[in-house]
Formats: sequence, C-alpha cells, structure tokens
Amino acid sequence: DWGLAMVGDESAKRQQSRLLEVMGMCDALIFDIVSAFVFPYLVVGPGDRMFLQSKEWERYVILRGNFEQKRLWEIPMHLSVAALREVMEPLYERQPNLRLIFHLPRPCFNDGVTFEDPQVQTNENYYHEYGERLYREASRIFPGVSIVNCGGERADPLAYNGPFPFHYDESYMDALRKEIGRLVE
Repeated sequence: DWGLAMVGDESAKRQQSRLLEVMGMCDALIFDIVSAFVFPYLVVGPGDRMFLQSKEWERYVILRGNFEQKRLWEIPMHLSVAALREVMEPLYERQPNLRLIFHLPRPCFNDGVTFEDPQVQTNENYYHEYGERLYREASRIFPGVSIVNCGGERADPLAYNGPFPFHYDESYMDALRKEIGRLVE
C-alpha cells in the first residue's frame, strides 16, 4: 500500500536515503510544494522533528505524547532554505547532471472549488512567496534548476479524489507532462 509506505518513510525520515539509492539513474527531480502548503506539520520532541500530517498520516499514525501543530507559514523560511540545501547537496554529489524542476502551479477556484481549511485560503500568497523563494535559492546554489509552468490551470470539480484547488483537469496534466518532457530532453 503506497500510503503506508509513504507514512513509514516520513516517520523514519527515509526519503533522502531512498532518493540517494536511485539518484544515479535519474535525470531530473520535480520539486512540488503543494502538500507542504496544504497539510499541517507536527513538531515533536527534542530537536523539533517535523512530520507532514497528510491524509495518509492521519490514517496510519496516532501520536501519543506532546507535539505542536504548525502550518508552513508559521515555520521560519530560513529552516526550509537550509533543509533544501541539506537534502539537495548529496543528491547533486551522486548525480552532478541532475536537473531540479520546480512545479509551482496556481490554485484554481473555478466552479465553486475552494480549500477546506480557511487558514490555507487566507495564506495563499505565502504559497507563492515560499515557492518562488525556494526556486531562487536553488537556482543560486545548484546548476540545472528550472521551473515548469504550462499555464491553463483549471480545477476539476469532478476529480476522482474530490474537488480541490490543486486537482486539475486532464488537459493541464497532459500539458504538464509535455512540458516536463521538453525540459528533460
């Protein structure tokens, strides 16, 4: 089950080691911050370890003990910039020709589609500022950084996983696949 595997990797913080295992076979890594923006973080114990509280996390994990819930806009930006560098440096060492592609789509509010959480709606501008700042920092530090933007985003109110400002209709997804293909040629 993908959800359980994802939660296991998040709880044990295995994402980077898994990426390092396959990085030699990768040409590009797509960086998307939608989940980081939409889901809250759980800050736990000594060292303030952070865990993304996704729907999969809620399905499989019950925290017993003290934790604090924070949203992305409540976490100092410099921590994300430092984490970006910490995660990406070993990946670039393993794959010097890596291309890092930022996908920073616009949320769409057509056909009555909105965020479930009003805090997310209120902080939409932070999503844009955060993504653009990480893109600028990555471009400054690493080679081969680009941004994919094919425009034409439109929320799909009938999406299989429910209406949501980042669930796009299939025409956008087709255009995105083509644009990513063009960037990695």
